[in-house]
Amino acid sequence: MTVADLIAQLKLSDLIAGLALILSGLSIFWNIYRDVLLRPRLRVRVQISIILRPDPNQKETFIDITATNHGPGIITCESILARRRELFRWVRPRYLFIVRDYTNPLSAQLPKKLEVGDSITLLFHYKEKQFLAWRPTHVGIKDSFGRLHWAERASVKEAVDAYLKDFSEVEWKRKSESEAPSRIINKNGAVQR
Repeated sequence: MTVADLIAQLKLSDLIAGLALILSGLSIFWNIYRDVLLRPRLRVRVQISIILRPDPNQKETFIDITATNHGPGIITCESILARRRELFRWVRPRYLFIVRDYTNPLSAQLPKKLEVGDSITLLFHYKEKQFLAWRPTHVGIKDSFGRLHWAERASVKEAVDAYLKDFSEVEWKRKSESEAPSRIINKNGAVQR
């Protein structure tokens, strides 16, 4: 039996069923592509930035988190998170919720809706006991759908290394909420109380 004989034996209902099967397969593929692959993406970067004023002696240093919407749709930035990956992957990572500095007029406000191509810059004062002292391995922004958009690990590592050259490392207790830092480790590795 050849293919031509097989096609000749098909009835109209068989052709309609085959066409429906092809259309449903294309519909499933499009839904997966649209919902999983075609979602908006943020490109996040963490760095240490210096802002110069008209007077050259007057400059300020900030921890700068910048996010740019690479599309294809609108995205709403809700909050900033950091986490530190432990040595073993089965250990649950600890997260740090970073509260934006609402006193800084140069920093953007959260939540912020970003069109395609728009960006947001969040600035934190470059001082002791900031979130980079926790030595995070990931820093990112959470959107309104709960997805986390992490910064490039190289930019986080570079910012943490630059911060630790100037300030001490802080280790937070896991269960105590009344005390923020439990101990401070200075540049030489000695523990301060």
